[in-house]
Amino acid sequence: MAVRVRELSGVVSAPWRAMLNASPVSSAGGGESARFLNPRGAIVDAAVDSVLGCLAGVTDPEALGNALEPYMKLQALEAQSDVKATEFLVTLKALFRDAVEIVGRADMQEAARVIERSLDEMIALAAGMYWKNRRLLVELRNAEERRIAVRNLKNENESSQPDGASSR
Repeated sequence: MAVRVRELSGVVSAPWRAMLNASPVSSAGGGESARFLNPRGAIVDAAVDSVLGCLAGVTDPEALGNALEPYMKLQALEAQSDVKATEFLVTLKALFRDAVEIVGRADMQEAARVIERSLDEMIALAAGMYWKNRRLLVELRNAEERRIAVRNLKNENESSQPDGASSR
């Protein structure tokens, strides 16, 4: 079964990467420098590698969570819903279905079902991360608004005091 899953993963890997490729900056210089030249692309690449590795049985679920977390933070900023944020995994699921039809081997059906169950779990995990990060963004925005309001009140208070009588 693991061999069939890896085989299917190999078939869909290139098209999925091409759909998600956010790395317009060449990474010819290597890992660390590419990460700083295009941080978003590095985050996407790490998430893609981790998802495919987890499906193939190479990456453990904890490593998957660690790689998905930065990507879902990006999605919390960019996507307006958890559906949109997890669309990259739903797309992968569709690519696996298409690959099974193209390959046309009956033994791949069971591998596809295993992959779909794993992807459903990943989608649920990613959606949870998305909502956790969206809540954090709201909390940060509220804290910043409070900080600005306090600063403005202090500035008003200091400007209304006569010279030399400013309060602390």
